[in-house]
Amino acid sequence: MDEKLEQYRESINNIDAALVFMLAERFKITQAVGEYKAENSLPPPIRTVRKNKSPGCVSSPVMPILIPSFRKNSYGSLSMK
Repeated sequence: MDEKLEQYRESINNIDAALVFMLAERFKITQAVGEYKAENSLPPPIRTVRKNKSPGCVSSPVMPILIPSFRKNSYGSLSMK
């Protein structure tokens, strides 16, 4: 196989591994935040998303969406409340 192509593929694999690790770490923190909020009777987050995702569009309206709450089931996995 072409050596340069192999180097590119190895770089992509390394980036993919780093992304997976970072997303797993982010999930741990967001899960801890959710548990903290549930234990302290704090409200769930309300996120906003732009309806018009055009670059540079500053005045586009936003639409709130609710993020579902999760809990651990008896198997230790997360499920929606």
